[in-house]
Amino acid sequence: MKLILKIGDLKSAIKEIENLSLKQFEKDFLTLTSTETEKLLREFEKSDSGYNFLSEVITYTLEAFLGDPIYGGNPNGIAWKYLDHRAGF
Repeated sequence: MKLILKIGDLKSAIKEIENLSLKQFEKDFLTLTSTETEKLLREFEKSDSGYNFLSEVITYTLEAFLGDPIYGGNPNGIAWKYLDHRAGF
């Protein structure tokens, strides 16, 4: 699996999701219901580019959520508090 999205790849994937949304539901992606969003992303995931894009988005989200706050994510260690994690132990 290829990791590290380039800006062009990111823009391309977002356009692909938006086009799929307009084709399937005749409305913008951001206006879809949670059920429609799930259905659309499951369909998008079936393509190689969709799978790679969604895998990377999940990876970046987890890094931001669980990373050390000194790197800019996880403000005030909120995720660590939620998970009852004590840094350094």
